[in-house]
Amino acid sequence: MSLELVTEIWQAMKPLFATSDRPEAAETFVNVLIDNDFDPKDLKRAFKKDGNIVNALGLYEVDELDMEEEEDDEKEYGYDDYDDEDEDDY
Repeated sequence: MSLELVTEIWQAMKPLFATSDRPEAAETFVNVLIDNDFDPKDLKRAFKKDGNIVNALGLYEVDELDMEEEEDDEKEYGYDDYDDEDEDDY
């Protein structure tokens, strides 16, 4: 599916959502697109004039940065924040 088609779908669907529901709808839409291998940077360029989509992409990028930082910590310090096997030893 092309970015042009994706933007056309969003533009057709957006008026059907109440204004207060659009941020959540945009977040869901972005998540589906990213889950289907769309690049967030490409989406940001394609939707640069749509605040709801841009905000949803911003949330995604923060989540991605947090995950990358956790992975870097695991590699650098050799631990996993979710590994609590050793807690019983104290």
